[in-house]
Amino acid sequence: MSKTVTENKEWTNIDYTNTSAYRTVKAWNKIAGIYEVGGNGGQSVQGGVPHDEFAQLKRLRKLDAVVKPEKGPVQKVITHMARQIVRQPDEKGLLVPKECLTVQGEFKGVDWADMEVAMTFYEGWNKKPVMDKVYKTNKRFDSETGEDLGKIDVRNTVIEYFYELPKHAAKRKKFIDSIIEKANGTFAENINYYYKELGPGNHPLTSKRDGTFSYEQFTECSIEEMKQLSDRGGGEKGPGYYLKDGKLHDKDGNPVQSRGVYQ
Repeated sequence: MSKTVTENKEWTNIDYTNTSAYRTVKAWNKIAGIYEVGGNGGQSVQGGVPHDEFAQLKRLRKLDAVVKPEKGPVQKVITHMARQIVRQPDEKGLLVPKECLTVQGEFKGVDWADMEVAMTFYEGWNKKPVMDKVYKTNKRFDSETGEDLGKIDVRNTVIEYFYELPKHAAKRKKFIDSIIEKANGTFAENINYYYKELGPGNHPLTSKRDGTFSYEQFTECSIEEMKQLSDRGGGEKGPGYYLKDGKLHDKDGNPVQSRGVYQ
């Protein structure tokens, strides 16, 4: 008699296991052995799981439970994609630049009352705890016993990126297209495509953003070409003008004529 094996899944209708929220919470579970939420503002307090990701995962799990596929299609609609250079430590601890992709969108479905329900998701990055010895006071050793008073706990939080883009143009396009094609309800022409320069701490939500690029530019241009276009007024959807030395120029670098006089 054959044995039937039932796959143990954490989700039923919506696969949220690659989202930033899920991967962040799981990182705290696995690395720090912590399952409780930390403080507000998205930062962990006393080693707790970051509040924002903890709360978002809770909402995604609720959405997964209430959508009814028999009432309407369960969709993963990608609304934004961005390319950027990030610097992350290799196995030797050296910061190495690599180009990564981040994704934003909505999971959508219909609930038992025939109402459309949705929830935002992020992919391509997650927070990860850095463990080290932490001292609650300035006192490091017990003066009587010599005991080290430090405890291994979450010392810092870093941003980890996991969608590394191939440098070869054809492979890069194939990688991006594969993500779009797997997202039911997503159409390439409806996505907003961005070039980003990351802000402090490599955080994806604190960065320079240029959303003027077409799908063709996003998939075919190198990251260096995207930067050049952004510095010169943006991509295909941009205004095509930029300031240089206090003067307005077009995409080709020519001064823009106004009222019969070059600026």
